[in-house]
Amino acid sequence: RRDAAARRSKQWRDNTAAAVHIRKSWLRYITRAKFVNRLKCLKESTEPTIVIQRYARGYLLRNRLWHEAIHSEERQWASIEVQRVWRGYLGRLAWGRRFEERYSQEAAATRLQRFVRGWLARTRVMRMKRRIARQELEQARRRFKAAQLIQARVRGVQTRTRMLGWFRATGLAARKIQRCWRGYHLRQLMWKQVLGNRVLVIQATVRMFLVQCRHRDLVLAVKKIQRFYRWKAKNAADQREHLMRRPLNRKSVFERAQQQETELASPAGLTS
Repeated sequence: RRDAAARRSKQWRDNTAAAVHIRKSWLRYITRAKFVNRLKCLKESTEPTIVIQRYARGYLLRNRLWHEAIHSEERQWASIEVQRVWRGYLGRLAWGRRFEERYSQEAAATRLQRFVRGWLARTRVMRMKRRIARQELEQARRRFKAAQLIQARVRGVQTRTRMLGWFRATGLAARKIQRCWRGYHLRQLMWKQVLGNRVLVIQATVRMFLVQCRHRDLVLAVKKIQRFYRWKAKNAADQREHLMRRPLNRKSVFERAQQQETELASPAGLTS
């Protein structure tokens, strides 16, 4: 039974794989045929495609120009609206200032009128009382003086209490401002010190780098001079040995060696 079941499952898998392969081949054939037909249609419809592209590009260009015009109008409208709001705000501020000035003037005039009317009324009453009788006038004068004294005392107490509160509030505000300013000033000084330390570190690093570069260039120049000197000494030794091996016509050989040494010692020879 197990062998039969295994054979059936194997046969089913083989059949499935064959069906899938056949379907894949058929779909590939159909797709290739559709693609070839599509290419033929595209080759035949080149001019209509170009016309469609031209119209589409023209539509896109007009749409973009239209949107740009709308955006420009919206920006202009927004700027005009901002200007209108700002001018209205300035106008309201100016009107508020003028209203406050006018109100303060009217309040001062009303206060003066009240004081003047009170003074006139008091003088009139005093005259009427003086006409009535001296005693009543003296009594009214004493009452008036007492009322003035009480009012002065009461006003003095009220003014002192108000001014004491105001002085306390201003003192607290001044101390708070001083505390904030001192903290800000101290933070600025500390930040300047930190920046100065950083600048010193950067300067030290740059100077160390420059000294290292100069030392490296000096070492390279010394090595170059040493190589040139060794090469020169070696060539001179070789030339002397060669001249010692050829005793004939020594004078001309020495002259040629000296001429070569002078040429090598000249600036042109050194540069070469």
